[in-house]
This record gives sequence, C-alpha cells and structure tokens, in this order.
Amino acid sequence: MDRDTIEITFRVKTQNTILIPATEEFDLPIRRWQVELFLLDKSGNELTANILSSCTMLLHPSFEDSSRIIKQPPFMVQETGWGEFDITMMCTLKYHGGSFKIVHDLLFEEDAYICDYTVHIPNESPNLRNELLPYYEIPEIKDSYPDYTKIPNNWKDVRRLDEEEISEFVQMMLDDKAVQGEINKYDRREPFYMYLGQLPRELQENLSNFLTESMAKRKRKKKKNQKN
Repeated sequence: MDRDTIEITFRVKTQNTILIPATEEFDLPIRRWQVELFLLDKSGNELTANILSSCTMLLHPSFEDSSRIIKQPPFMVQETGWGEFDITMMCTLKYHGGSFKIVHDLLFEEDAYICDYTVHIPNESPNLRNELLPYYEIPEIKDSYPDYTKIPNNWKDVRRLDEEEISEFVQMMLDDKAVQGEINKYDRREPFYMYLGQLPRELQENLSNFLTESMAKRKRKKKKNQKN
C-alpha cells in the first residue's frame, strides 16, 4: 500500500537592495528585501503557484506581524531590515491536497538569487492532477495501484451517517492491524493518505455490513415514527 505522490518543484526568488548604507554607529546596511514563491514546470519554467490555496510565511519574531498569511498569488513578502534569517513557508494545496513546508535562507551576499525545492504531493486528487498535467508527466493512478479491489457499492451511504456512526466507522478502520501497520510507517506529523480500495477485503466487508445495518436501522426508525 505505497503512498502515491507527484514530485514537483517550487522556486523561491530573493532580491534585496540597500536603502541606508552602513555607518560608524551601525555597521550593517538597511535593506529592502523581497521573497516570492513560484511553481516550476518540468522544463524549469516559472509558473504562478495556482495549485496553492494559501501560504503562510513565518518571519523572524522581531518583525511586527511575523506570520504573514497569503491566500492568493503572488505568494510574496516585501520587508525592510538588516538581518539574515530562515523563513519558514507553510504551503497548503488546493482541493484538500494537504500541506508542506519549505525553509528558505534569507541571505544578503547577493542582490538576487534563486533556490529550488522539491516537494512530493499526493496523486489522488483529480482536480490537482488536472492542474499539473499540462506541466508534468503524471502517471495514471490505475497503473500505480494494480492491486486495488473494487469497493462495495453501498459505501456511498457513508455520507448519510450521523456523527456517532461516522466515529464508529472510522474507528473500525483504525483498529484494523493492517491499517495500523501502514500508519506506523509514516511520521505522525506528515499527512497520511489511504485509498478505500487499499483496505483489506475482510475490513471492507465489515464496513459494508456496518453501513447496511446502519441504513436498515434508519429505515426501521422512520417507519416507527410514521406509525406514531
């Protein structure tokens, strides 16, 4: 049950210019600097990072409002200061695709420089795949998972479960030893993805039976209320 991902590249462009030269009293110049995040295509061309729904840039705590939340392109921060530091970029993908982190060094040795970062994102979101298809060679999911089993037809009834039933349904999956084994392979701080077709057949049957019984209880309750 390998987790399928797409490897893509983001670029951070950094620029700075001196506003106030160094003096005897203060030996570091005051600079105006800018960092901006781009997506690259497979040929290295810069694209607007439209696959992100937001990017939070965490600056040095000495800045007022050191956490900058940007919800649409350009994903950019401009500031004034004298010190170098690490900027943490917490990026959230569109279509509930998860999130990832980039740690970028803000340096003043050069007036401008670029840094490229490789990111692995989940491959199961059709909308995310469609946005990336013009720019990357993306394998078909069906080729990546030849051992998928066909999930039971009544799994669409999951949407009809109430809060208590949903909790019980999810707990049944988490209690399964095979599922626990897969979860334990990954860092708990990382997003974990599992497809329904990857679940053990016996677990699928138990979940399907749970849904059947839940829907049957609902019908019996409805009939009883109608009689009353």
